[in-house]
Amino acid sequence: ELEFRIEEYTSLGVSTKHQDFHITHHQVSKYKSELMNGKISKIATVDKVLETKVLVGFTRLKSGDITSRKGQELMFANPPQNPTERWLPAIKTTGEGIYIELDEKSVREWEQDPLIQDRILGVSKYVGENQINLPRGSAYSITARYFLVHTFSHMLMNQLIFECGYSAASLSERLYVSAANSSTPMAGLLIYTGSDSDDGTLGGLVRMGKI
Repeated sequence: ELEFRIEEYTSLGVSTKHQDFHITHHQVSKYKSELMNGKISKIATVDKVLETKVLVGFTRLKSGDITSRKGQELMFANPPQNPTERWLPAIKTTGEGIYIELDEKSVREWEQDPLIQDRILGVSKYVGENQINLPRGSAYSITARYFLVHTFSHMLMNQLIFECGYSAASLSERLYVSAANSSTPMAGLLIYTGSDSDDGTLGGLVRMGKI
């Protein structure tokens, strides 16, 4: 999954216009906000994004790693022997969103603060002692960087709910957070919404992201 996130992160970092993906970057300096000053390096509006969700299986109580092969075995009572006949249920949604990338230098300075490190250590200990399962992937490891990006994402989503009129369930997040000492440092987030029709959504998120 990390490889996919790096590819997405790279694609989101530049303005692009394709049939299923349209993103426009804006100059951060033109936003009149102290939060932008040295804290955010990139901000972009995603006019169109195509998301494909595939159901590979499910568990009742605890989340776990389910491979596509295992998912097929769970979904089929008698899995087809012919590889071309193997499939999983999926749905495509067209939507829009806002992409924000935090300043790498500021993030590094913040996550190296001793007070922050002590706090994260306490959280990690609590998670381990209570056997709390987190979604798999390096983007969900217990790090200061992840907590920063995830907290900021939810604060922004809560504000967008009031500003745009969306329900909480209609907004989704996609986090791009690198592991420690990664050769590709990441600290970004995509907040998006969509529908299963070709029309996507009505432009509320894109409007909020524009200057």
